[in-house]
Amino acid sequence: MQPWTCRVFPPPSTNNLYRGRRFKTREYKDWIAECTHLLGAARGRGVPLPPYHLSGVQIDIRVPRNNRRDCDNYLKPIIDLLAHLKVIVGDNMKHVGRVTIEPGDGIEMCVVTVSPLAAETKVAA
Repeated sequence: MQPWTCRVFPPPSTNNLYRGRRFKTREYKDWIAECTHLLGAARGRGVPLPPYHLSGVQIDIRVPRNNRRDCDNYLKPIIDLLAHLKVIVGDNMKHVGRVTIEPGDGIEMCVVTVSPLAAETKVAA
């Protein structure tokens, strides 16, 4: 499998994803819809479809530099989006073996790359 890369809008802070424990906030629902639409529009412009239901993957995320925001606030919504779009089988450690996040200067959108996990780093299920 070749690495698959997409660009998505920066997600809301993890602190603003849920109302209570179960209900997605309007802000989070809007972000999911915007990203889903963005990726659908990209497909229409000839951007390759992602491989679906991947397991044993590494996810690398480049985010706009924001020195006031915790870096882990980007992870949950982006990984949940990949699972929602069925790019990955699930977001648990059985399917996602490594996640990296890196701030990028001069970028406005998050750049997400999904690639196969190297055989020597796969964890037995």
